[in-house]
Amino acid sequence: IAEREGPNAVVVSVDFRRVGGFPKVVVRSGTLLTSMGIEEWCALAVKRGAGEILLQSIDRDGTLGGYDLDAIRAVSHFGVRLVASGGCGTYEHMAQAIDAGADAVAAGTMFQFTDQTPQGARAYLAGYGIDVRPPQRPFEMSDPADYTMAGD
Repeated sequence: IAEREGPNAVVVSVDFRRVGGFPKVVVRSGTLLTSMGIEEWCALAVKRGAGEILLQSIDRDGTLGGYDLDAIRAVSHFGVRLVASGGCGTYEHMAQAIDAGADAVAAGTMFQFTDQTPQGARAYLAGYGIDVRPPQRPFEMSDPADYTMAGD
């Protein structure tokens, strides 16, 4: 796929937990611990054609306590886009993740359970000196009458 569509068409999601202080990859929705650390796993993914890594801290997901900056630093050198996920609670956390080596950040809980917004994140990061995408046009619904159901 990467050869045909380009490397960014292949995104590998890497879920991990800290075990004895070390970030170890987990699979099967975080229920099965592997013997591989995140550096080894990411190196293998890149070797096999990954053009982007989504690094997800299972331990921090939903906590609003900040990204795992040491884990981000550990895998930021592979030359592919790195998206940090798991733990974002403030706009400052986003800037810290980018400073640690992430190319982008993902946040869900922060937007669901606080007053912070994607627009606020964009403004904060731009003010911090981080390049951000311009806002996209709001999605516009087409007239439902333009669609037909199967069998109509």
